[in-house]
Amino acid sequence: VWGTVEYEWSIQYVPLTNDAKGGFRFPVPFWFLVPIISMGTVVHRLYDKRYEILADSARVVSGLLSIHKHEVRIEFRDIRGIEVDRGFLGRIFNFGDLSVGSAMHQQTELMILGVKDPSFYRDLILKQRRAEEEEVFRAMGKE
Repeated sequence: VWGTVEYEWSIQYVPLTNDAKGGFRFPVPFWFLVPIISMGTVVHRLYDKRYEILADSARVVSGLLSIHKHEVRIEFRDIRGIEVDRGFLGRIFNFGDLSVGSAMHQQTELMILGVKDPSFYRDLILKQRRAEEEEVFRAMGKE
C-alpha cells in the first residue's frame, strides 16, 4: 500500500471498454504483484512434493504442481544410511531435513526437506527396516 501511494507510476490502468473518450479503466497496482508472487512461491514449495513412508519403502514424489513429475522410492532393505540435518533454528523449533541413502548409489538418494521432528521419522524407518529384516530371518529359519 505504501509503495502504491508513494509511487503513482506503479499503478497501471487496464481499459475495460473501447470508447473514443477513453472508457472505463481498471487500476492494477504493480506492488500488488509482490504478495501474489510470494504466496504463489510458498504454495508451490509446500504442495509440490509428497513424502510417504509405506510398510516396505519410503517414497518422494516431486513435481505435483509442475510440468515434470519425478518419483524416488527406496525399499527399506536397500537403505544404507539415514541422516538428520538440523540448523540452529531447527534445533530450537525441532524441524530439519532427513537424508536417506540406498545401497544402489553413493550419494543421498532421497531427501525429505523441512520435516517437523525428523528424528521421529528416522526412528520409524529404522523400526520398519528391523521388522522387515526379522521377518526375513524368521522365514529363512522355517525353511
